[in-house]
Amino acid sequence: MRRRALVIAVTFVLAGCGPTDFKSFCEHSAGAICRAVFRCAPSDARKTWLNIQDCTVAMSKRTECADPALASCSIDPEASSRCLDDLDNMVCAATFVVPTSCDLRCVK
Repeated sequence: MRRRALVIAVTFVLAGCGPTDFKSFCEHSAGAICRAVFRCAPSDARKTWLNIQDCTVAMSKRTECADPALASCSIDPEASSRCLDDLDNMVCAATFVVPTSCDLRCVK
């Protein structure tokens, strides 16, 4: 019973915690975007990347993700969690639009 309560408590605490630095957030969001692309347009995705991991690595090397000035940037963990949740819950549509919740800024 005590172990079960601990697992529930840890799950509750971690549920709202997203990455706190831009580099980690960028890697997590790249993975979420790639999962969405492979879920919504698998045949098109496979024309560019071998799999989700290959896509994630490629996306992580893009623009802001590769910017060393942003690597140590701190971001709001609740905001990053909200963005990642929104990316994971995206509905497949004709055009891919990143949720506005993903427009994060450095907090320090």
